[in-house]
Amino acid sequence: TIKLTVKAVKTGVFTLNPMVVYVDDLGETKTCNPQPIKVIVNPRIATPREKMVVETKPAKLEFRSEAAQKAFDFLVKAFVEDYFRKRLAKERSGWRTLMDIVKKTPVSHYSMYGSGKHHGYAASELERLGVVEFRIFFGERGRGGKVLKLRVDAEKENIKNYIDQHMSKDSKTTC
Repeated sequence: TIKLTVKAVKTGVFTLNPMVVYVDDLGETKTCNPQPIKVIVNPRIATPREKMVVETKPAKLEFRSEAAQKAFDFLVKAFVEDYFRKRLAKERSGWRTLMDIVKKTPVSHYSMYGSGKHHGYAASELERLGVVEFRIFFGERGRGGKVLKLRVDAEKENIKNYIDQHMSKDSKTTC
């Protein structure tokens, strides 16, 4: 996931044509040209009252598949467990393997792993929505020391709201 912050200097319609240059596992330089992004900048400035209303309204996450929803909920619980209950550092919290998700949720192996080189439809949906981050951990047991793990992207505002909602549900059920 790549995050960019852009500050507009003038109003209008702008088209961003990003180009990603990276070095793959074999040390070869590769390029990728994602689809252009159209940005519309309006001259309107929100009043403090409007700003407050916008900030308090949580964003709703909508998933196409039930498997993606269940996997996401599991990853939220994993992050909450690690970060808030076990008190692990934020950067070490919530990481789980695809097999952890398959074993501990009613999500099929195929929906997470897929076939061949592509993730399953549930994992792909989570990645496409930008609500999880994937990382390869080296020096782990199995698969030659390389293990793919994922977790919720807890830095995003809508995910923080979702985690807060989850925390408030847990505190109501434990009381």
